[in-house]
Amino acid sequence: MRKLLAVGFMAITLTLTVAGCSKQPANRPADAAAASKETAETGPRPLAQAELAASRLTEQETATLKYVSMWTDNTLEAFADIKRVSATPAPCQPVADAIYRGYPDGSTAYADVSYSEKDSALVAGYISLSSDSAAGAEKFFDAVRSSLEQCDQFTHTGRYGDTITTMITMGPSDTVGDESITFTTSSKWKMPNEDGLTEDLATTTLVRSGSVTLSFDLGNTYPSGFPKGKRTMPKVDPELIARQVAKVQAAQGT
Repeated sequence: MRKLLAVGFMAITLTLTVAGCSKQPANRPADAAAASKETAETGPRPLAQAELAASRLTEQETATLKYVSMWTDNTLEAFADIKRVSATPAPCQPVADAIYRGYPDGSTAYADVSYSEKDSALVAGYISLSSDSAAGAEKFFDAVRSSLEQCDQFTHTGRYGDTITTMITMGPSDTVGDESITFTTSSKWKMPNEDGLTEDLATTTLVRSGSVTLSFDLGNTYPSGFPKGKRTMPKVDPELIARQVAKVQAAQGT
């Protein structure tokens, strides 16, 4: 998920051009209706703002995985005045929201942390946690999944007024949390007054634990002169995801 704010060392841009698309099913319980009913009635509880903030991985916890992390002070109020990216066609809006927002509209609490790999200045990551009702979190995942099934590409207006075309590659999701969705993006965009195109390669993984939505975003940004053969698509560390989900679940009492 690429947020609309630049946080710490992670410079986040609204100009995204993404290429490539192949579809694979996201992790989802076999009996979705029954699972949704059970989760809504007996699943992990929502977390209050203080609980959610305390559930983020700490600098010490990510250091053991060779990451440098930094808690940030963003809350839902920090995003209140930021205009939502408007995707065309309309059925693609939920996946655009997943990329640029990463949390359900009905969220009551929000916290995030940014991180980078110790051995790569090019790699920047972002983890956000949001709390909603279990039904609200499930609705968000259902909307994103449906959007990905319908949309091979969408367009929106970039921060410099240009039209950006976005295409997405679905990826397999590890079995973690109640459900998860993973997709990768490849984007090319032009900075004003610069020759050539900058390319962003990123992976987004969404995980639901009851009423809490976790969004993991990891990206590489390459300047136009960087050799294409040396550009790589980043992959969110499964152990990082597992540890963050486990910490949230511990706070939920599961």
